[in-house]
Amino acid sequence: MNITTSSRSSKRPVWTKTRLLQEKSITLGFSLEVGSRASYSSAFKSYINFCTNHELDMKPTPDTLSLYAAYMSHFINPKSVSSYLSGICNHLEALYPDVREVRSHKLEIKRSQKSNHNTCLFFAILSTSFHGLMRLGENVWPEKKSLQDYRKVIMRSSVTMSTKGYSFLYKHPYSQDELLSLLL
Repeated sequence: MNITTSSRSSKRPVWTKTRLLQEKSITLGFSLEVGSRASYSSAFKSYINFCTNHELDMKPTPDTLSLYAAYMSHFINPKSVSSYLSGICNHLEALYPDVREVRSHKLEIKRSQKSNHNTCLFFAILSTSFHGLMRLGENVWPEKKSLQDYRKVIMRSSVTMSTKGYSFLYKHPYSQDELLSLLL
């Protein structure tokens, strides 16, 4: 491709890739609204304090940013952590051009292979309640003594399981006569 240079264009110096990235970051920094700039500055200061107090290197890594996000989630609305990370990236981009890639890195989440019994039980109750159109009161044991009624408990012996699914029998705790007397 032949490009002719005009006699009017002045000779401009060639910048290195690093310089181009730094200048881009500086230019983008000036494009922020005053309010955003103040918020981003506050987020950056909190990141510096976090790294200093926890003796972590300020260089952003997936691990450092995820630790910061977990830490900040305990003190601010977790939905706001993303804005904080944007502010940190905005400030650090001049020094670390790859900070945005670091921020979007997906950390491997390791989950326990053992299934917690209570978690499985909770999801079983939730699924049964949803598909059985049940009320909350039909699935939990109330703490208040006056509301506790053994007649409302689904008996374990009424549950039947097969390869196609499971079923249970929920007998209404009151007879029709008792229901009428309660309603009147």
